[in-house]
Amino acid sequence: MGGKRWLLALGIVVLSSACEQAGPTLVPPKVGDAVDGGTVTSVSGGQCSVVTVSYDSEWQCTAEQIAAVQSPNAQGPVSNGSSTQFSEAERVALVSTDCEGLAARRRPALRAQQRQTLDFNRRALLSNKCFGRTGAQYYLDGTQVSYCSPYQGAASAGARSPGNVGSGNASSSAPTLSVGSPVPEATTDSATDGASEYSTTNTQVVGVDEADFVKNDDGHVYVLSTRGLHVIDAWPALETKQVKLLPLPGEPRRLYLAGDKLVVYSRLGAGSNGGVGTPSEQGCTYGYDCRFAAEPGHTLVIVYDVSEPSAPQELRRFELSGSYVDSRRVGNIVYTVVQDGDSVSLPGVDLTLKASSATELEQLYQQRGAEADAAIDAAPAASFLPWVHRLDTGNAFTDVSSCDSALAAQAAQGKSFLSLVSFDLSLDQPWRTLIAGKPGYVYASEKALYIATDGVDGGDTIAHYGSSQDDRSTLHKFALDGIKTSYHGSAPIEKK
Repeated sequence: MGGKRWLLALGIVVLSSACEQAGPTLVPPKVGDAVDGGTVTSVSGGQCSVVTVSYDSEWQCTAEQIAAVQSPNAQGPVSNGSSTQFSEAERVALVSTDCEGLAARRRPALRAQQRQTLDFNRRALLSNKCFGRTGAQYYLDGTQVSYCSPYQGAASAGARSPGNVGSGNASSSAPTLSVGSPVPEATTDSATDGASEYSTTNTQVVGVDEADFVKNDDGHVYVLSTRGLHVIDAWPALETKQVKLLPLPGEPRRLYLAGDKLVVYSRLGAGSNGGVGTPSEQGCTYGYDCRFAAEPGHTLVIVYDVSEPSAPQELRRFELSGSYVDSRRVGNIVYTVVQDGDSVSLPGVDLTLKASSATELEQLYQQRGAEADAAIDAAPAASFLPWVHRLDTGNAFTDVSSCDSALAAQAAQGKSFLSLVSFDLSLDQPWRTLIAGKPGYVYASEKALYIATDGVDGGDTIAHYGSSQDDRSTLHKFALDGIKTSYHGSAPIEKK
């Protein structure tokens, strides 16, 4: 019995010591407490407590600064002169200009955009510093956590730890996605002749080919995927096999096949899923925010020699600053329409604003604005205009941008540029017609190419929502003469 009493006494002592070490129960802050430089103004909830903390304004701001936040002045459109003096036909017509003429339209539009960005950054900082604010903190069982719900039940809260609040059903790792097994490549090429009859992809006009993500001849099929260019030996049909998988830069989008030449379009610098989209996604044709816009990113065109289909040989690359709108092939000539849209600022112009006081902010704001305007005034015309680069075999680089065939409508503000770029599959120097205008639908015959754009005001602002000019359109016509494209006129199209 003596031994049992001794063990019982020891247990009481240990239990008492453990209780003393546990300390008092944790509780969230209460109203009036100082927390992180603010003051607690309310506490709600039970096991999960939501604590509201109010903070005083950090800066002493002027009345003008406060008004700038509460009633910001909307930036109106930039005008290059009234077009009301012109008839409708004159407003939509394109007139000849040059690089300096295009840049003169772009400079005020870009200056206004830079100022808009600067004003937005100033208002954001003033809004954060000139006014008091409130914030919420969360406490679970008296311990601060990143978030908890005041409506959660005790049963669901029991399995939580303060550092990991949330659903207990979350998987520790995300599932992996399978992209399928690759098609096995053949070790030898088929020596048989091609099929005597075969079909090709559909076209709207006889003699005018349209880009697609699959093309074929009498013996081989060329297919684009996110993995690159697949070359399929398809004849005899029962022995179909892949003979080449060629990785491609960027996001493969479309291709042409003309004899032993293969033309591949890739999109660079944009796209869904981090830049890898679906080649069959041929761009927007209807719906909000896409009807008259080009695809994001800029455009890479690669020409291959596929006289030996299992071993495509790159002949030349063309990189275009614009994003793909549409294209056509007539014989050995490929015509590509791309668009360069608005830029927020010139490269290298700093529009960020960081300051420790309202006075310092105003000084920096004025400095940034003056520097941004000066950069536009000092920049050469080429800084504002689209470009075309040619890369030959052996990495010989050539800038083939020019404004020899530059056009603009009376009301164009330099907010959007279209480039109609054409090249012969003999790969001589390409030709470009540069237009201060907006993208639209493209149609072509063997002798002419047409671009139908939204609105009849002659402007180059893209309206994503609602009707423009009662859904009327403008039709531009360009004659095709080999690689040369010449402007033949424009006309407003009435709504019927």
